[in-house]
Amino acid sequence: MDDLKLKISHLSDGVHEFNLIVSPSVCGLKEHEYFHEPIYVNIYLQKFQQNFVIDVNLITQVQLVCDRCLTKFNFPINTRERLTFSYDKELAGTDDEIKVLDSKAYYVDLSEDVRDFLLLALPSKMLCSENCAGICAGCGADLNVETCRCEKKTIDHRWDALQVLLENK
Repeated sequence: MDDLKLKISHLSDGVHEFNLIVSPSVCGLKEHEYFHEPIYVNIYLQKFQQNFVIDVNLITQVQLVCDRCLTKFNFPINTRERLTFSYDKELAGTDDEIKVLDSKAYYVDLSEDVRDFLLLALPSKMLCSENCAGICAGCGADLNVETCRCEKKTIDHRWDALQVLLENK
């Protein structure tokens, strides 16, 4: 399958499973700088009467740039989300998480939802490791792999009295 449109009109009540591998372009992530690897999409759809509960498990890997040291690193994404759809018009407006389908709809397009889930799974602070030391603001050395090359500046002797206080702590 080269898209994320699930035919729902022919499904019987019960649980249905779909395992897909899609490219980032299917979700509108073709031009996104982080997404280059295939996306593994596992879908567990439960149909009962006019309602559909869809659990989506997304697995992929993105290439990020560390906010501290500017090194590229791979970051795994493994997220599970739930969507609810219904043909029941009476549910419209009762719950923001229920998407009401048109009575003539014979498929559900998950592309936009999958895109949103993947983007929300990205870390807000992109770090290659929690202990990343970053880059020296003075000499530009990557402090994860080398020591700072800045010259140690001599302290202004007018502050010597304060230095003595720090040393006596």
